[in-house]
Amino acid sequence: MIAPATVITGLLYYFGYVRTQSLFAEFGVDVAVLNMSTQDFLLRSVESLYGPLLAALLLGVAAVIAHVRVSRAVDRVGPPGLLRLGGLLLIAGSATTAGAVIAICGASAGAWALPPFVTAAAIGVGGSAWAYGRWIRLRWRERWQDQPAEPAAARTAVLVLVTLALVTSTFWLLTDYAREVGRGLATRYALEPDLRLGVVVISTRPLQLAGPGVAEYTSREQTPDSYRYRYDGLRLLVAAGNRYYLIPRDWSAGIGRSVVQIPVDAPGVRFEFSPGGRRPS
Repeated sequence: MIAPATVITGLLYYFGYVRTQSLFAEFGVDVAVLNMSTQDFLLRSVESLYGPLLAALLLGVAAVIAHVRVSRAVDRVGPPGLLRLGGLLLIAGSATTAGAVIAICGASAGAWALPPFVTAAAIGVGGSAWAYGRWIRLRWRERWQDQPAEPAAARTAVLVLVTLALVTSTFWLLTDYAREVGRGLATRYALEPDLRLGVVVISTRPLQLAGPGVAEYTSREQTPDSYRYRYDGLRLLVAAGNRYYLIPRDWSAGIGRSVVQIPVDAPGVRFEFSPGGRRPS
């Protein structure tokens, strides 16, 4: 048996990796070259999952309250409207699930690409609606039409299939969410560059650092070991693998080579940092 803690850690690592990969891909950096630790990915995933976890908790509470009321209505009153509601849920759930399957097939064939969250949500919502509509109709008929109870094997099979659909949908939704969080952070960095730590690179030799908002200044000192070259207008993207990854202050997508890698202990180079705003990591 796999321990629950191991499963949770693995999922957090995965979602942290997806978020981080999506963020740095916008800058043309493959997360594999950053040599980030497992802890780095875990911390980034936890920050990203607060919203989905809160939404899942509220949705679960609402679902439990609604189920209790529907169950009581079926057992105590048995209004025919509930039977019709069950039929509508069956039809809507079947149509939604079929649409999700068609969307998956079309996307796999390259015919189209749906926006994030749509297909994953359709799988979860469609499967749940179908299963709940089926439950309402069976429960109503058992209670008010004296029909025999559903065989245990059929009940178990439906439960397993719906659970698999919900797990798949949830995993897919969280993956899309983590990916969109990464892209959103990249957009924020472009729109609000001062969120990132400001970096001034001072060197004994010219480094040819350039980009929108980057300026080079040269002092008049002529000694070989003097720090004559100063580069302003850089922002720290990330520090990883004993390297600083820097971007121009006025970075935007499509400006070509925009990320500079400089070893932390590069000879003849020193760094000065100025605080940015509240920085998402």
